[in-house]
Amino acid sequence: MKLLNLLALAPLAGALTAQTVTLPLLGTRSEGAAPMRDAYFAPSTRAWPAEFALRSRLSKTVTASLNGFGVPDVVTLDGGLPVLATAPGLHQSVGWLPGPGGSPVADVVDIAVLRGQGRPDGSSPLLDALVLAGADGTRIWRRDFASGHGSFSAVGGSEWDGTRLLAVHRAAPLHIYGIDGADVLRRAEGNVAGNGTTPNFQTSTTSFGVFADAVALTCVDWDSAPGIEVAVLTTTALTVLHADGSVAFTAPATATQGQTLTTVHGPTEWLAWLVPGSNGSWLHYGRQNALHSTVLAKRFVAMTAASMDFDAFDELVLSTEANHDVTVLFNQQWQGQLPFHNPNLAVRIATAAADPRREPNGSNAAVADFDGDGDLDLVAAIPGNGNTGPSFQMQALRFFDNPSAVQLTHCDYSSNGDNESYFDLTFTALPNTETQVLLWQELPGPNGTWVTGSQPVALPTSFLTAPNGIGQIQLTLDRQHLISGGQYHLMARPVLRTGGVVTAVGKAYLGILWVTAGSNSEASFLRATTNAGDGGGNGGGGAVRVGGVVGSGPLPPAPPGLPPEGADGDD
Repeated sequence: MKLLNLLALAPLAGALTAQTVTLPLLGTRSEGAAPMRDAYFAPSTRAWPAEFALRSRLSKTVTASLNGFGVPDVVTLDGGLPVLATAPGLHQSVGWLPGPGGSPVADVVDIAVLRGQGRPDGSSPLLDALVLAGADGTRIWRRDFASGHGSFSAVGGSEWDGTRLLAVHRAAPLHIYGIDGADVLRRAEGNVAGNGTTPNFQTSTTSFGVFADAVALTCVDWDSAPGIEVAVLTTTALTVLHADGSVAFTAPATATQGQTLTTVHGPTEWLAWLVPGSNGSWLHYGRQNALHSTVLAKRFVAMTAASMDFDAFDELVLSTEANHDVTVLFNQQWQGQLPFHNPNLAVRIATAAADPRREPNGSNAAVADFDGDGDLDLVAAIPGNGNTGPSFQMQALRFFDNPSAVQLTHCDYSSNGDNESYFDLTFTALPNTETQVLLWQELPGPNGTWVTGSQPVALPTSFLTAPNGIGQIQLTLDRQHLISGGQYHLMARPVLRTGGVVTAVGKAYLGILWVTAGSNSEASFLRATTNAGDGGGNGGGGAVRVGGVVGSGPLPPAPPGLPPEGADGDD
């Protein structure tokens, strides 16, 4: 059943009263049941590492491209410990977020993402960094690809010690906002490039005053004017501030526990404000000096904004406290209506079976294209119960396929001859799209293993066009690396780029590049035969070849320090 068919089940008109219709429930046949596997869902579960299994104090989930795989990673705060699911739609390894030396990062209060700042000099626009707030200061975490660990740089000085709320806008990653332990709102402004001695975000810090009992913080383009605003929610008021500190908007608030904010992206940006109640929730949303309200019959405690139907208007993905299911509330702004005025225009998605032993969970679900197939998937952190610790529930939401937009990217290779050190990739492209090509190299690991811990290989361009529908790129490879048994991993997928945001609009091609061999004993040939199943049939000895299938294919190994943990299992 496609998305448009599902929406036909819901009425198109609504009022500010509690919903009385039963929303379509996807992924299971009955209330509170575990998600089922069928033609539209592929659920799988990954458990936390055993040493963290008893925390189950989940508070926040973010998505970020931290490891160079071309699909996002997921980080969830569990009792102050950031837990990392590396490329969950590929090999789905789960482990701690590694700090310097590989030890787990701990004692984190809040987390935010710096888009495109995975390198201090800004040279890797597809690689992200994290901002981590804690008692010992506010720090930026970046992947150290040489060691597989993380590296830290400070944000501001001692005034950023004790920061408890963070906010960064994805279009302005050089501005970090924070609320410290004394309720002071601050902004750190980063230098464009590190100079080798002064880390980013130590150049200046601006204070915007005290906001007593602040409970939530986010950045939003409130009025479409130059500059990004910051929204602060306290127990008494919601205040939106311009970049110069002047007040753009204010509204009264109540001292309700668990309130949160998020930014709804689209052609224009909106602010969403969720207020959990005893038996339901209030959802406030607005921009440019206006707030509107919708009553939700279910008690939701967290939300994520993402466009689930390829129309460039973010939906709201609302999570219940126990995270047994989430509800996608659809955005009607494309119809010229208020975005979320109709609470019945929604679908529910099962993420876990109900279990009274399960700890309450305040973490939001993560939504992104985690498997590179061109549609959005859902990852929910499920808290533990009396017998087990928490886990990630991964669901490939294939029912969101847009048949008018999602097409296959077809890739082929040229018949380049023996002993060549390059690889010709030929691909087809959809009209008005680009093909994003990523290539990353395996490195020799311990005990004869191979791991991918390096940055993506530098290409002439990562975004390619095909004016006549057929495009081509020549990839330069380290031939000696291939002959020694190493391989390259390739991802190619059709994308759109709007406002600096890359959106996949078709299935990815995943493959492994290797050198065919004149002898069956040569390492690269043997590994390719095992991984791709067609190692020797693609050409003469020494030629560079590719193996893989659209949408899945041979999967890259985890980066150093984050080994895969076995086969997937259903919840």
